[in-house]
Amino acid sequence: MKTLFRFMKRADKEKNRIIIPKFIIDKYGRDFYFDVLEDGTIKLIPITYNKNK
Repeated sequence: MKTLFRFMKRADKEKNRIIIPKFIIDKYGRDFYFDVLEDGTIKLIPITYNKNK
């Protein structure tokens, strides 16, 4: 799989938040699965909803 872009993000100290850039939210929506793998890799996967139902 080809990497489209990479961001360096630092989590907020107070609430441990990471801000997702607006253009990603505009393209993929606000709902994501947050997968943490055994090797420490984190995957943020957009949730797609079937709008026909």
